Amino acid sequence: MAKINVKDARFLRSYDRWKVDDALPALPQACFAGRSNVGKSSLLNSLVGRRSLARTSKTPGRTQLINLFEVDLACDGETRELHLVDLPGYGYANAPEAVRRGWQPMMEGYLKRNPLLRIALLLLDIRHTPNQADERFMELLDEAEVPIQLVATKTDKIGKTHRQRHLKAIAGVFGVAAGDILPYSSETGEGREELLGLLAEYSSETPPETV
Repeated sequence: MAKINVKDARFLRSYDRWKVDDALPALPQACFAGRSNVGKSSLLNSLVGRRSLARTSKTPGRTQLINLFEVDLACDGETRELHLVDLPGYGYANAPEAVRRGWQPMMEGYLKRNPLLRIALLLLDIRHTPNQADERFMELLDEAEVPIQLVATKTDKIGKTHRQRHLKAIAGVFGVAAGDILPYSSETGEGREELLGLLAEYSSETPPETV
């Protein structure tokens, strides 16, 4: 696999209701979803090599909007572009009632009425067996017919001798092979190259410059 580098990454804007924004380039999108404490923001910052591109917080449930980022990837001498989308975390019981009530319509609107979405990355804490909230979100992805990549986060929190058991537990819930789950650590960078390579497959090539 060719080495992929991140040339640039920038926050664009936030949405409380998804709509195709004609003011932005129509780039392919990869969305990141997961429970409120799964480490989405940390993973995004680690992935693009920026400390504070995505807002992190010790309080789960702080991401309550759809946050859009633009990323330029260097791949085989070419620049490829795509949008990364940080979706609101789900399953946090202490989120305001209005937020919890509006979450599903927001997600359904994004997933089902978005021609730019190419792949969804469902993040799961490797230490915990997926719960009903994870299964419900997987059902939303299946209904939207979006390609899915499962990502097991926080792999640095468990010993490697126990990893396979945890991956098998996650795989069993979703009926996939443990080897289909991508292990990732925002602390050590494990899985970063593999995930960048996957995103590059769904990114667009920069059109040639006009003379």
